Amino acid sequence: MPDLREYLEQTADHERILIDYFKISFSKSFIVGSSNGYCIILDRSQIESAAEELALLAHELGHYFTGSLYNRDSPLLTKARCEFRANAWAIGILCPVGNLIQAKGKGFHTIHELAEALALTDQTVSQALDFYQSKGLL
Repeated sequence: MPDLREYLEQTADHERILIDYFKISFSKSFIVGSSNGYCIILDRSQIESAAEELALLAHELGHYFTGSLYNRDSPLLTKARCEFRANAWAIGILCPVGNLIQAKGKGFHTIHELAEALALTDQTVSQALDFYQSKGLL
């Protein structure tokens, strides 16, 4: 099986989602749809690590696969729901509950230890822990 980065890139390619890199001022990443399809834009000048770039790519794909797209004029509640759905999708891809359980079984317990062990960001692991605990899975 390909690594996560390769898997996400192949998934985007299969869906005909272009991944491109530009300097942007309002975000580290976003997805935009048009009559020509979808494009994910990442600003590498703001991204601090490969793990963060992976998390951003998964999050933007989460918007696509959950149909959770919005624009700047959308109500705040709509934006929050879309962000939650995109995060949940990304967590499921990047940090399945079984991976967390296995890492904890190997002695990794703090967010930082788990993130290091799983090659993810602290934020991704923190979100995953919160998500799975809220579902009663941890």
